[in-house]
Amino acid sequence: MSFAFKKYKRIFRRNLQPLFAVLAARRRSMDNVTWTRLVDETLRHVMANPVEYLGRDLPHQQLIRDVLDEIRLEFIKESNTMLSVPQH
Repeated sequence: MSFAFKKYKRIFRRNLQPLFAVLAARRRSMDNVTWTRLVDETLRHVMANPVEYLGRDLPHQQLIRDVLDEIRLEFIKESNTMLSVPQH
């Protein structure tokens, strides 16, 4: 991973935290396929409107897409892990 990739991954994860909180809260009320589609739809909207969600200091489009793809995979994995943890 390049320095730029790591930098923007950190920034984007922080900026997307409110969206991820909403998506995570909806996780238990949806089946896996429906929830994954919602995550994908949300991130497509982010990609279409990056300044609105990610800020003004943005890299080129391909790097934005690559970083969002990585964040998506990590978020889905983390959410599935949390789903398997028993709730008290």
